[in-house]
Amino acid sequence: MNRKVSRKSIIAIVMDLMWLCLLMGLSAFNPSEYKVVFVIMTIVHIGLLITWIKSHGNVFNYFSIILLLSYIYYFGQYLLVFFDIENKRQFTILNTYTPTTINRAAIYLEVNMVVLHAFTVLFKKTVKNLTDDSSEYKGRKVNINVFRYVSLALLIVSFACEFFLLIFKIKLNVTQGYGFALNTNYSGAGAFSHIVNFGSTLFLPALFASFVSTKGKRKSTVFVWTIYIVFIALYFMSGSRFEAVVSLAGVCLYYNCYCKKIDLKKLVLIALVGVAVLYVCSLLSNVRRITNYGKTNSASQILNEAIHDTNEDNIFTDVISTAGMQILTVTAVYDNCPSEIPYSYGEYYLFGILRIIPNVTGGTNIFITDSIDTMFRKFLTVTYGMGSSFIIEAYYNFGYAGVLMMVLYGALIAYLVNFMENRQKQEENLVLTYFVYYIAATSFFWIRSDARFLVREIVFYYWGIKILTMCVQGTFFRNIERKQ
Repeated sequence: MNRKVSRKSIIAIVMDLMWLCLLMGLSAFNPSEYKVVFVIMTIVHIGLLITWIKSHGNVFNYFSIILLLSYIYYFGQYLLVFFDIENKRQFTILNTYTPTTINRAAIYLEVNMVVLHAFTVLFKKTVKNLTDDSSEYKGRKVNINVFRYVSLALLIVSFACEFFLLIFKIKLNVTQGYGFALNTNYSGAGAFSHIVNFGSTLFLPALFASFVSTKGKRKSTVFVWTIYIVFIALYFMSGSRFEAVVSLAGVCLYYNCYCKKIDLKKLVLIALVGVAVLYVCSLLSNVRRITNYGKTNSASQILNEAIHDTNEDNIFTDVISTAGMQILTVTAVYDNCPSEIPYSYGEYYLFGILRIIPNVTGGTNIFITDSIDTMFRKFLTVTYGMGSSFIIEAYYNFGYAGVLMMVLYGALIAYLVNFMENRQKQEENLVLTYFVYYIAATSFFWIRSDARFLVREIVFYYWGIKILTMCVQGTFFRNIERKQ
């Protein structure tokens, strides 16, 4: 049964049309004032968040997190400029491209966010029937016990691989610095490196599968959470704090929607723990810097100086500045495509789809295999990765027509939101439930990275794990349903 679009949703879409007119008018004037653009971007973004919450009825939800993260990543450095806060980063919006160039790129980002918001609101009602029917799940069911065994086995194996790589990254971070560690992959002798690198890619899927399948099993749940806490700690120590924070947002989303609503007290506690962790990470970073420069040999002096520098440097400024560097990558693509590097016309996405077939792109490649930040980093004269964005990814593929990709992303977000709100459907199909939360967590990375491997993840991490579970169930647990 088709569902009517609510009055609140209609108001939200009308507001989006108003925001689009405002942004297009702003872009036509070739704005050169950072503060003016920032104020307008902020008003529009707050408007998107308010109308979404009004139409959705829940503050803490999947799309709200996307809106919050996108604001920090895309306009973080604008925030520092607006309040005249010193930015100690090597690359900022003040010392790279001209203000007009950066502002036009920022406006383009916000236009896409508005379109994404409009279609998410629209599709949230129109695709609700896809997740709302109460019919019994068709096909052979996956047994929860078998799914739990498979998930925990994958979690143990993948965590061992991830643990090895994180220790490797931590060592590089301490001895060579974060930039070097970020761009250095483990390449051991023989097939071992391939096994470790592949195994580590299974960690997040196995983690969410284990979260879902162990619900109600106290010992198993404690085991999974212990592994995740160790993972988060090591991730922060490796220097990749933003990735850790984003994965934590995905886990909190899962807990809030599938386990128990996170109240205000828990949110405050999570925030306080997050601040403490960020402080420790900054402290460790300063300890590493002081040690590498050899300013002193005394451990107490090193620690005291590191504490002084950490307290002097505003931790929030550092976080916002680093996250806000995303606008520079976006600007590099927006300014140099297609003048220096032509549009890919979908080839970039095609490569991601073809990756579902092992080694199909091996040998001599006719497809674009480099990531966007690899191709465009030369325009920022950097040697390390500065990330990308699902929005600028669409622009690189199709130019201004890439905004139409926001329609597809809006439909995807709406489907995920609706599924998370339907407890019955989640309990009927645990494999799909785990995958929804995994994709939701992964999509948070799309704000600062590519989204072209979505099809590959569907094939590998949904169908792959489902088929594996069914094979184990059919081979070793043939009579499990009868015994129950």
